[in-house]
Amino acid sequence: MLARIQGRPVPTSEPEAELWFGAHPLSPSSIEVEGIEQTLDGYLRKHDTEELGIDVVRRFGKLPFLLKVLAVEQPLSIQVHPTREQAQSGFDRERASGVVAQCPEANYHDEWPKPELLCPLTPFEALCGFRPVAELVELMGELGGECFESAATTLVRAPNGGGLREVVTHWLNANGAPRARLYDSALEACARAQEGSTECDSAVVALELAKRYPGDMGVLVALLLQHWSLSPGMGLFVPPGVMHAYLKGLAVEVMATSDNVLRGGLTSKHVDVTELLTVLNFDAAPIRPTPVEDRGPLEAAFVADCEYYRVSRIDVRPHESYCARRRMGPEMVLCVEGRLELVGAQNQQLGLAQGECGWISANEDVYCVAGLGQGFRVQVGA
Repeated sequence: MLARIQGRPVPTSEPEAELWFGAHPLSPSSIEVEGIEQTLDGYLRKHDTEELGIDVVRRFGKLPFLLKVLAVEQPLSIQVHPTREQAQSGFDRERASGVVAQCPEANYHDEWPKPELLCPLTPFEALCGFRPVAELVELMGELGGECFESAATTLVRAPNGGGLREVVTHWLNANGAPRARLYDSALEACARAQEGSTECDSAVVALELAKRYPGDMGVLVALLLQHWSLSPGMGLFVPPGVMHAYLKGLAVEVMATSDNVLRGGLTSKHVDVTELLTVLNFDAAPIRPTPVEDRGPLEAAFVADCEYYRVSRIDVRPHESYCARRRMGPEMVLCVEGRLELVGAQNQQLGLAQGECGWISANEDVYCVAGLGQGFRVQVGA
């Protein structure tokens, strides 16, 4: 998918999962300035006030957002991201104990949170946010079996975040024979539901995950999460503390400039259950699709409460152009379809093919987007 969107030969020789556009030190983009290519993080360190603007430098000290294109062929890990305070505390604690950011066992690679906004480019499947407790009790009653009957009893006894915390803690901390008994009971219940007369989508998802991650308790936790089938044009904002996993599809993803991930399963990477449970918000409000507002005939804005970024989709056609109403700070425009032309106030021009991203510095007063295609505009948040 990534090769196709960039116009490269398909298929590629190796799997490709993510395109990054940003200045995170783990994988900074390159930027061409007056014919010279350099890393974006290095360039911004030399020209921070000019490129980021005084306000952004004072507020964040660096480019506050990271733009990605995700190509998800198989389910990604169940995970959660910390708040700013949790990230700062965890980062300082790990560095003080000698765990460096590059260590496989590191939970915190930087001091920042990672609120995410997902904008699908194809039909996209995701798990995100806990289901309402009443819905979970009903589901577990339908599935039956020792594992789910016991979990339902716990949820009924404590029908709030405390019951969910108890179930997740019990499942993820189980070891040895008790773990095997819980897992086998859950999979047997899902298999019965799949074979029964009433189709259970949740059971189907769990059984598919079990094929890829046999014995992984994240398969059970996945049943607690809302299952989203998202279409292009929709958005899904994932705040800190919300458990989620992306299952399949192609999407633009915007986040704060961070790579802090606490994993809970469906992965061979480092899992720290204790830290995960510290970060996980069991009382979070139910997740809903992100509202999308028309900002004129060519722009649709994703309305998410986030200080690090603002995102909108731009659709341009021949003989029409989109003129950006500039705010403080830098911007990026990513072309995902067709070809876009960025035109600056002094008639500077930059053509963007599919998969290419343009940088607009803070000192650019106004710019327009012309051509034929679709792009995503990312600004600094209010």
